[in-house]
Amino acid sequence: MSHIVGNAAQEYVHANVDSASQRIPRPFVNVACEFCGSSESQFVTGPLTDDELADSLPPAFRSLTFRFVCCTACGLVYMANRVAFEDIDIYYPDDYMCFQSYDDRGFIMKRLAQTVARRKLQQIKALMPSTSNVLLDYGCGSGTWLALLKDIGCPFRMIGTDVVASPLNELRSIGIEAHHCDETTLLEHVRPGSAGVVHMFHVIEHLPNVTRVLRVIREVLAPGGVLIGQTPNVSSFGRRFWGDLWNQWHSPQHLVLFSDKTLRRHAESAGFETVNISSSISGATQWANSALRWWARGRRPFHGIREPMYPPLILAAVPIAVLESLFWRTCHMDFVFRKPA
Repeated sequence: MSHIVGNAAQEYVHANVDSASQRIPRPFVNVACEFCGSSESQFVTGPLTDDELADSLPPAFRSLTFRFVCCTACGLVYMANRVAFEDIDIYYPDDYMCFQSYDDRGFIMKRLAQTVARRKLQQIKALMPSTSNVLLDYGCGSGTWLALLKDIGCPFRMIGTDVVASPLNELRSIGIEAHHCDETTLLEHVRPGSAGVVHMFHVIEHLPNVTRVLRVIREVLAPGGVLIGQTPNVSSFGRRFWGDLWNQWHSPQHLVLFSDKTLRRHAESAGFETVNISSSISGATQWANSALRWWARGRRPFHGIREPMYPPLILAAVPIAVLESLFWRTCHMDFVFRKPA
């Protein structure tokens, strides 16, 4: 997963403290709209906390609250008050949920992931241009999807990149090429115009400058190459139903939340053609997690995907996601953008 944890943040050590538990948060950074630059906005959430990491955060970080706003000029939903660059590593520990292998998430999650991986491979084969055989997973985390694709016989040269270094060791241990880099150094590791397909699975919402990253992705793609991925949909029925309890606010890690309209606009401003934006029934995971967050509120800590009831609740929520996809929008949207040939 490619987040905003750069080299400096990952290697940063606070001075004058004895341990991580004594860290004191820096002042928040207040930002304007990343797309249009306007600072005029309206709140769309109340104060949100990182309740998922509450048990492991340093005490001084546990009471911090964050709010999402909607730009009144262009409609982009984003987090206006963000943690300082030097403190970002606190929110992406080595056991961060997205770094966890599906082998460690139980039988149901592993089987669901294998099913999704087979569909991903079919899609990648259909979209890979004849001029390339490179599949780049930008923001791969520990490489869970690349590992699954390898297990089912992916015929392409696979490369993983992430701005967090330690999870990449798992990927290298199974023989897959992996590089520790961000958008400013990606082209030092992956040749411009060489990738046929770039995969970004729940990455784009973590980026502080989406347009800049999309432009670099476009440069690394071969002519006719495609960017595929998935991201939360802030205009979904699930978001409206759950309000501030919607799991995909995921503050403070999520920085920008898109609707299909704003996502399309971002991609096209970076030089992509929109092939498809569609609802995914994987949005059932957010009904499950949001229900668990509601249940935990005021009773006990919320543990996200580590909750024992999470996998069976996903299965129970699939019919809801199917109905969402038929009549509205689900909590997740899949996207395919093409670099013009």
